[in-house]
Amino acid sequence: SGRLVIIAWVLSVILSIPQAVVFRVAKGPFFEEFHQCVTHGFYTERWQEQAYTTLSLVFMFILPLIILVSTYVSTVRTIAQSEKVFKPEVRRQEKYFTPDMNRRRLIDRAKMKSLR
Repeated sequence: SGRLVIIAWVLSVILSIPQAVVFRVAKGPFFEEFHQCVTHGFYTERWQEQAYTTLSLVFMFILPLIILVSTYVSTVRTIAQSEKVFKPEVRRQEKYFTPDMNRRRLIDRAKMKSLR
């Protein structure tokens, strides 16, 4: 997991470099003192701005969304498969639950948490 954190940080730094190049701070066209980050005057063609916006959308929203959805689906699948592995032998000893019943209840709770 440490490697994945390092990879995430390195990718974040690399993918944020274009923003450091494209954006600049400029004084707003108002009477009062107002500064803002703008891209005005950076692009020479309209398609360049569209390409930058599209790539930003892909790398900042769509790709993380795909990663999150795939990890959640993987988690739900793993929990569903572990239920089959830990099929309890349902038996009661007087008023006490057997360890298999407790294991089954834990798996059901984990499954419900992941579905939520």
